[in-house]
Amino acid sequence: MKLAEIPAYLATIDRSGFPRITPLWFLWKKDSFYMSSVFGKPYIDHLRRNSKASICIEVEDIQSGVHRPNRQLKSTGIAQIYPDQNGDITREISRKYLKGEGSEIEIERRSSIPRLVVKLKPERIWGFGGGKSIER
Repeated sequence: MKLAEIPAYLATIDRSGFPRITPLWFLWKKDSFYMSSVFGKPYIDHLRRNSKASICIEVEDIQSGVHRPNRQLKSTGIAQIYPDQNGDITREISRKYLKGEGSEIEIERRSSIPRLVVKLKPERIWGFGGGKSIER
């Protein structure tokens, strides 16, 4: 599922204590989820106040109007936020999602904008689909 060109849904806790969900492009690398963000986004402020976060990635296999099997991977952990030096993480994430003519220009444009990395190393991870389930 980590190679799918779908977003992850990052859940954070807002100032009022309510969950907020934000779709973000992501990358799974070694043992963590990585996301990239421009400065000033609300979810960055949420994570600076409370670094506890969760993530959900879902893939649906629409086979008919009444049959939509899906696979999900969910995780919770403590998020770290740090500058994306040289745009390296943004570049890797962008290459996963942007393809075709003009993609390299857009990848370099995105990578040249000052951004932050959100790293979520799972403390707990679980999922299901395809007749299997996991939990760690």
